[in-house]
Amino acid sequence: MVNCQISLSLLLLLVALNVQAEAPWRDIAYSITAYAANPSPATATVAIDAIPEAGVPITNSREEQEALDAIYAPGPLHVLERRVLMRERESVRLAFRMREIADGAFLEDLEIILGKLIRPAPDLFLAELQRAHVPPGALGGLVGNLGGSYDDKMREQCAELRRRMKAVRGVRTPYLQEPKEQVLSALEAGSWFCRRSEAVTPNPSFTTDPQQRHFAPPLRAG
Repeated sequence: MVNCQISLSLLLLLVALNVQAEAPWRDIAYSITAYAANPSPATATVAIDAIPEAGVPITNSREEQEALDAIYAPGPLHVLERRVLMRERESVRLAFRMREIADGAFLEDLEIILGKLIRPAPDLFLAELQRAHVPPGALGGLVGNLGGSYDDKMREQCAELRRRMKAVRGVRTPYLQEPKEQVLSALEAGSWFCRRSEAVTPNPSFTTDPQQRHFAPPLRAG
């Protein structure tokens, strides 16, 4: 009888934990779409708080897919990009936090948005990067994913990467020196092809694993 009671209690606990694991998706979707409809530091903060700092387990549940369909849409991403480029700290923080629930093309789009902040606001980028605890191994795509408009444009890619490095090198804030060096290392590693012959056609690509994101060697033309 005691064993039955223990088994029943354990089953109820597992069910409760499973509900808790999936429950955030509805709140996440609601808070991010609310932010997109009425963007402000306050609504961004609500959305940040809705996303667990450690991320949410990917289960491919119906609730999860419906939430991601609502979040990964032109409207919310357009608003997010505009507010990030306005240098609104809470929106920058939200973009970093959204990386915890993104992968594939969604993650790459977030990286492109955040990367655009490096040149105009390197201090803000580094501060929020540090706050988000992004591991050095995940920096390649974050700082070097320039977006589709740079495809097959080696000179433009190299020029943008150099501009990003110049902006980051100019950061003098003492507590940002560690992320500064990490970002510079990632940018330098990712721009090695800029030192190659002009006959080489750039084709940087990235793994889908954010822990192993890196630049792949450019493909030779012809």
